[in-house]
Amino acid sequence: MPSSQKQPDPRPLPQRADVVIVGGGIVGAASAFFLARRGLSVLLLEKGEIGGEQSGRNWGWVRRMGRDPREIPLARRALHLWPRLKEEYGIDTGFVPCGILYLCRTPRDLRARLRWFERHAGEAGSDIRLLTEKKTAALLPGLSRPVAGAVYAPRDGRAEPERATRAFAKAAEKTGARIREKCAVLALSRTTGRIDGVITEHGEVRAESVVLAAGVWSRILLERLNTTLPQLGVINSVATLSVAGDVPQTSLGAGAYAFRRRHDGTFIFAHGRISETVFTVQHIRFFRHFLPALKDEFANLRPRLASPFQPWAHSTYPGDISPEPFTHFRVLNPAPSLRILNKALKEAKADFPAFANARMLKAHAGVIDVLPDAVPVIDAPDATPGLVIATGFSGHGFGLGPATGELVAALVTNDEPRVDPTPFRLARLGSGGRI
Repeated sequence: MPSSQKQPDPRPLPQRADVVIVGGGIVGAASAFFLARRGLSVLLLEKGEIGGEQSGRNWGWVRRMGRDPREIPLARRALHLWPRLKEEYGIDTGFVPCGILYLCRTPRDLRARLRWFERHAGEAGSDIRLLTEKKTAALLPGLSRPVAGAVYAPRDGRAEPERATRAFAKAAEKTGARIREKCAVLALSRTTGRIDGVITEHGEVRAESVVLAAGVWSRILLERLNTTLPQLGVINSVATLSVAGDVPQTSLGAGAYAFRRRHDGTFIFAHGRISETVFTVQHIRFFRHFLPALKDEFANLRPRLASPFQPWAHSTYPGDISPEPFTHFRVLNPAPSLRILNKALKEAKADFPAFANARMLKAHAGVIDVLPDAVPVIDAPDATPGLVIATGFSGHGFGLGPATGELVAALVTNDEPRVDPTPFRLARLGSGGRI
């Protein structure tokens, strides 16, 4: 994981830019790159470090399979871009089209996956297919327990999260964008109804457009703009394992566990379903918005005993420009849950004996920005000209990153987008997403 020991950039901030981007995750960095390619002056501001939070801490999956149908066109565009980034733009993300497989141990598991397959696999890609038990076993050397089958997307793949995010930022700088780490945006500036810049800990910057891609911090900045975004934080734990033995090359999700191979031969490993949440005042505020999702996901959400005053749950008010919590929490670094990881590892050992001798080299956790329908907001709201919002990716935004950056650039410049942004409008959240 990135260190948080970098010193602030001594160079003064520019007084003006065509576009200011708030947030140095994969979406912010990709947006900076595609905007700079269009000849705009771009300034990306990150309170901590590029890729320091969830964009550098996720599983690294690049997938179309299993997506909400609203995300499928964006996921298809992303998969078109990922393998071309290095060759066409020099952006080395570590992308490998290794395939992704959802393992179904029981007929019930298979029926659940079959519902998505029958409704959406054709739109997501003709290569996605249903595997019998025999074909599943043939594709997964070392599998020791019987299964009912699998759903398999051979062109889906993996990339290295921190490397990919930093590679986009570096490419954006080479294309003319300016990037400042250790520079927190405290509020967005609005004059006569239009967003016209940002207020940072080091001064103000004027801009024609502002892109808000601040992940779990986006809610706070929007509330300082008198805008409500029903967004909560969920903690997901991930381990890096050293495994010697017969483990599939394909990335695999089996419900009780999930893994992918890294570029150095180790494995990223996590529970396939379970995450944690710390109950805060924001859960009370947004309870009715999340109630439908909670009915479906309650069994997979574990409470974490911790202070309810978590930084991402900070309460604020319109017009607030105080530095808290942005300058006090440069990089969110929650402790991982070894209990959840060990529970997942126990299940993986039962399926793949090679995991029996796995060594946990390190573990970390990240805070996922979740919206009620688990679909992001990627929008230029008509009521607030000058603002583009790209947030709420709900734990599956990394794979969408390149296509999201391209879409954000189109929204900023009013160009024809390659993917219809209508499903990602803020207004779909009703009164919980007002400006």
